[in-house]
Amino acid sequence: MNTVFTYGTLQLQEVMQAVTGRAFDSDPATLHGFARSCIRNEVFPGIFPQPGHQVCGTIYHEVDPPAMVLLDAFEDVLYERKSLPVYWQGNNTVQAEVYVVSASYRHLLTGRDWELTRFREMHLAAYLRSCKRFYQSFNKGHWSG
Repeated sequence: MNTVFTYGTLQLQEVMQAVTGRAFDSDPATLHGFARSCIRNEVFPGIFPQPGHQVCGTIYHEVDPPAMVLLDAFEDVLYERKSLPVYWQGNNTVQAEVYVVSASYRHLLTGRDWELTRFREMHLAAYLRSCKRFYQSFNKGHWSG
């Protein structure tokens, strides 16, 4: 089982459930040494190493291997999964799986901060439909990444 730190669309329970087909216990958490940015022409963000910065998000506990396979496919080539220390419940740390924008795609980061509230208001409904199509397609064996 894995702990997964999310900082964008996946920090919303309904998005995580649409992508993985299940719900997981979660808590607020913070990742130090990274910054979040909008990605050009996308409604979701990415993170990249940035000393002195931090990213707030959500950790999901006990994410099972089938859900990790779905998350890896969903996050696609834009991201690489890394195991990083994440802070939660004060100064407690936990090693969590984190999807970081790959160095070869960082040129797509705009430098503008991504806002969860704006995403929820403007894009959530259509994004959830897209996530549900991904899940159905993946489970039918039609997903090619």
